[in-house]
Amino acid sequence: MSFVEIKNLTKRWGDVTAVDNVSFSIDEGSFLTLLGPSGCGKTTILRMIAGLEIPTAGEISIGGRIVFSSEKRNLYSCKGKGTGACISELCPLAAYDCI
Repeated sequence: MSFVEIKNLTKRWGDVTAVDNVSFSIDEGSFLTLLGPSGCGKTTILRMIAGLEIPTAGEISIGGRIVFSSEKRNLYSCKGKGTGACISELCPLAAYDCI
């Protein structure tokens, strides 16, 4: 069963589309990695899931509860719901190469 469900997620700032109609699900207890070039929307997707960014369209469900739905015009706080994000550099251990 999916713990996080993303359906048709979109984020726009004026004429700029950062995320365009993205859908995926994450099973409970699993890990997900978003890979892609700089500026492709990875951080924006994580910020929308964590409730730090309001999507333009789509639906986000966490634990079977809809936390955002543009169709139903629902937006619920994820605060205290165990959501978070870890943003890392492409090569986080490069600083230790000199040791």
